[in-house]
Amino acid sequence: MLVPHRPPLLWCQHARPILVPMTVDELLSFVAALPGARPLPANPPLTSAAMVAGIEVTATATTSEQAMRRTWRTRRGTGATPLLLVAADPERPDSLLALGVVDATGPVRSIETNALADVVQRVSTRPRLEAVRELAAELDRLDQAGIPGLKLRELLTLHTLDDRLRGDPARWARATETTKAIGRDADWRTVLTSLGYALERRRHRGYLARSEGRPVIVVHLKADPAEFGRLDEDGRPPEGLLLNDCRSDGAPFGVLAHGSGGRLRLFEADPAQGAAVARYLDVDAGALREEDRPFLALLGPEFLAEDGFAALQADARASAPSATTSTAPTLACSPASPAGSVRSPWPATDRAGMRSAPRRR
Repeated sequence: MLVPHRPPLLWCQHARPILVPMTVDELLSFVAALPGARPLPANPPLTSAAMVAGIEVTATATTSEQAMRRTWRTRRGTGATPLLLVAADPERPDSLLALGVVDATGPVRSIETNALADVVQRVSTRPRLEAVRELAAELDRLDQAGIPGLKLRELLTLHTLDDRLRGDPARWARATETTKAIGRDADWRTVLTSLGYALERRRHRGYLARSEGRPVIVVHLKADPAEFGRLDEDGRPPEGLLLNDCRSDGAPFGVLAHGSGGRLRLFEADPAQGAAVARYLDVDAGALREEDRPFLALLGPEFLAEDGFAALQADARASAPSATTSTAPTLACSPASPAGSVRSPWPATDRAGMRSAPRRR
C-alpha cells in the first residue's frame, strides 16, 4: 500500500504554543455549547445570543457606544434578565467591547475575548446571582481601558503608577529586574517569595510574609477569587477578618490571595485616609501584559516594608486630593495598639451590608 508523501514536521523544543484569539461569533458559539446553556433567537442588529447561568450573552455588529446602549435597552426591554452585550473591538483584534451586566449606564469595556470566554465558562455552573456578581467583578478587572490585571480602588491612581513608577527609569528598571522571574503561571506563593519574602504559616489561618524578620503582610487564602468579596458563614467580610489578623501580627498590610492562582488583593491595615476595607490594589500575575509585569513589584519589600508605597500614596493624594475621600465606615486605630494595628467597628454578628466605595474612573 502506497502512503502519500507528507512534508517533514518542523519541531522546536522551546517553541511556545500560539493562542489564536476568538472572534465574537466564536465566543457566542462557545457559550451556547457550555453545559446548561442554550442558544436564543437574535434579530438585527443582534447577530447571535445565548443563555448561560441565567445571564443572556448577546452579540451585535454595531460598535458605537450610543448604538450599543440603545441595543442593550431594546433587548432588555422591561424584563429583569441580566444581559451582557458584546461587539468586536475595532482597535484591538484580540478583544471585544462589553456592556452590562445589570444596566446600560456602566462603561463600555474592552475585554480580551479569550479571557472573557474563560470567565463565562467558570461561572456557567453557578447560581444566577453568584454568576452575575462574579461576571461583573471580572469585567471590571479585565477592562483594558486601564491596566489589564491591575485594579485600584482608592489606594493609588493609575496616573501615579504611570508617572511616578513607570515614568521613573531607575525605579522601573529595579521593578523589572525584581519581577523578571515571575511567570504568568506563578501562584501567590511564587509571587511573594520571588519578591523576597519569607513565608511562615500562622497558627490559626493563613500565612505571614516577613522581610528581614519584620512582619509585612498577613495572607489569607481563598479557593476562588469571587470569595474576596463574599461574606463568610457568620456574615463577616473577609477583609475585616484579614485586617484583624494584621493587628495581631503587627503587619501593616494584608492580602487576600487565590489559593491556586496568582491573583492577590492588597489592603493597607491603617490607611492615612478613608476606610481600610474599601481601599485596595488587586493584581493578577496571569492577566498582566508583559510590559506591565513590573507592577508586581508594588507587592515587594521596597514598597511595603520600606517607604516606597507611602511615597506613591502621597503623590496620589497631591494630584487628586478628592480621590481619597470616603464615607464608608473605617477601621479605627487604638492609641494603645502596636504600629499597623486596626480595630474592627463591626461586631462579629453584624457585619453584613458593608459596601465598598464606588469605583473611580
